[in-house]
Amino acid sequence: MVLAAVCAAAACGGPTYDREGGRPPRAGAPVPTAAPPVRAAPVPSGASSAGSAAAPTAVIAAGPATGATAGPATGPPPRPVSPFPPRNFAAPHARTAKPDDGTWRPLTAAAGTPIDAERPLLFTTTVHPDPIKGFVEVAIVAIDPRVELELVAGTQEPENASLTGEKRSGLVAPAHLPGLLLATNGGYKARHGNHGMRVGTDVFLPPKAESCTIARLGNGQVVVGPWATVAPHEATLRWMRQGPACLLEGGRLHPDLAGEYGRKKWGAAEDGKKDIRRSAYALGPGGILYFAIGEWTTADRLAEALAAAGVTDAVQMDINWSFTRFVVYGRDPAGTPAASSPILEKLKFGPREYWQKASERDFFYAHVKR
Repeated sequence: MVLAAVCAAAACGGPTYDREGGRPPRAGAPVPTAAPPVRAAPVPSGASSAGSAAAPTAVIAAGPATGATAGPATGPPPRPVSPFPPRNFAAPHARTAKPDDGTWRPLTAAAGTPIDAERPLLFTTTVHPDPIKGFVEVAIVAIDPRVELELVAGTQEPENASLTGEKRSGLVAPAHLPGLLLATNGGYKARHGNHGMRVGTDVFLPPKAESCTIARLGNGQVVVGPWATVAPHEATLRWMRQGPACLLEGGRLHPDLAGEYGRKKWGAAEDGKKDIRRSAYALGPGGILYFAIGEWTTADRLAEALAAAGVTDAVQMDINWSFTRFVVYGRDPAGTPAASSPILEKLKFGPREYWQKASERDFFYAHVKR
């Protein structure tokens, strides 16, 4: 496995926040294993309605959208689509588990009206991955295969003086606004590791061999893994974004997650605390795409939560209170995107950010291909 460069303690995020009660640091934990490796998400081509989650009324969905421009077919063949939503799973620790841990449920927006309520596009669950600390919580969102993920450069990040103007709109593509479903944070600032980023043919930061990569190939598939697994398709990538070393690869946690020193490569707050808010993208069996945000979470606990959910490959994205985002979009009576952030508490978001107000930071968004 390729290892990532050490990320300085103060280098990978923004303002931190105080922990309640001055809880002491946690010692290292055993490294669990997860399901067999599956790394490529299928080209979005419709969804399966099978699954085992309860089905309350969903309010998250999206309307028609113009599909992404087709690129040359390249990369591994699409894998069969797993039933969506994923199967429920057991909480990793009975002592700290909450009643809904491991149970997938349709994600409900706090704003807007449903467009496709009969076939929810997002499901969510929570995991409490620490055997002692019940306040350590990870929210995981499973994303329907009908949804297409895009990457956008911010107006300022990643820094690259040769790419300006229209290369940095910081906005959702106008053609995708009718089907805009969600937006999330991207990766670290350029100066916090120089992890690679490319959109189309524009290379904002060159890829690093030791950095984990999420990428969309020319045939539309999303892959997560070390750069070595993506490099053969470099010429036809639609986009790619890198983070530190893979949290999980082929169903196994990175060995450095087991030790305090090794975990430095996944970053910390400005004050050196490692139990902070963290985000990740991941793939699971059948190529289902996931996004996760963990609260008061170290890198190993974030990885363990994803492993409990059956994730096989995962890349950490941005960290810390100010830089992590998960925004979903309903529609108001006029059809205008209505933003809310319904997972966890106190996640920051701007109602007009990403689709009307340009973002300074790079970000991901998802829209529906009809």
